[in-house]
Amino acid sequence: VEHFAERMTRLPPAHLLTGDSLVDRPDPELVDHILSRLAPDNMNVALVDKQVAKLGLFQAHEVRTLPYWGVNYSVAELSEALPGALQRWQGLLNATKKSELADAVHAAVLRAKVEVADGEMPMPPGPIEGVPKDISLVHMHAKKPEHLSTELSVRAAELYGPRPEQVKVAQPKAPADAGKPEVWYRSGWVTQSPKVTVQVMFRPMRPTHAPEFSPLDKLRLALYSRLLSEEMEPNMVDLTLTGIAYRVDVDTVNGLTFVFTGFAPALSRLVETTLGEVNRFNSNLTLTRQSRFQRIVREMREDFNSYSEMPVSYALTDRSILLEEGA
Repeated sequence: VEHFAERMTRLPPAHLLTGDSLVDRPDPELVDHILSRLAPDNMNVALVDKQVAKLGLFQAHEVRTLPYWGVNYSVAELSEALPGALQRWQGLLNATKKSELADAVHAAVLRAKVEVADGEMPMPPGPIEGVPKDISLVHMHAKKPEHLSTELSVRAAELYGPRPEQVKVAQPKAPADAGKPEVWYRSGWVTQSPKVTVQVMFRPMRPTHAPEFSPLDKLRLALYSRLLSEEMEPNMVDLTLTGIAYRVDVDTVNGLTFVFTGFAPALSRLVETTLGEVNRFNSNLTLTRQSRFQRIVREMREDFNSYSEMPVSYALTDRSILLEEGA
């Protein structure tokens, strides 16, 4: 609500939703000019350190005091505070070989005496590959539904489009107690988006009066999800930068859920990479470093002992626990 209120002070009503993000007329020359200004000789560097007096950074500089806050600070030219840094950083930007950047990062880590986990040195990112060049708009718009029976269904269709329809598919081989798979499909969106969304849900079969999962089981699944997410994200970042996204959810109610969103030409690669990362994580019980495991456990303990949200959010959560099965 606060974002819309702020936009209403400077944007016309027709552009409240997209005024800050939609570019009607792309200007490559302007983008190139702005990127060229991201250079070491055109930036400000701020250093905040409680031991600043011992470092001698205030020596030979005018000490100023920030109004209302009482914080002391000084201003100096970067070339004076860090001699040679500008030339060194500019040299890294002008490097033509990835090995040059890797060697420079390696040397900087050693000079700073940073402890590297498992001996894995940070590596500079490579080029982004796999950005689609041909995006079809044939199925972008959802067709208007016909023969709706109620006014409520008409209004819902205007907002969200037609309901998905079940598609007949060949039944794969499955255990005798497994349910039959269902495939639902709808072509297009109500919004202007050429992206495809695929959601795959593996729901556990449970008797009607089956006992609920214990809090310990739910906690273990939450811990598993955190560990899986942190393991996957660094390996998926180059892929997601091409304009696609994924989500892997694990819980006691809906089971295992995969959500893939992106442009059609890149979707098959996204699915294969995501499933490969999940299988790699599940097949190697020693993949997670002990330091990461301990950190996540510590963070979860802190989350359970802090109340940073609004009181109403905790009241709604408690209501769901009391009234909804499996919540």
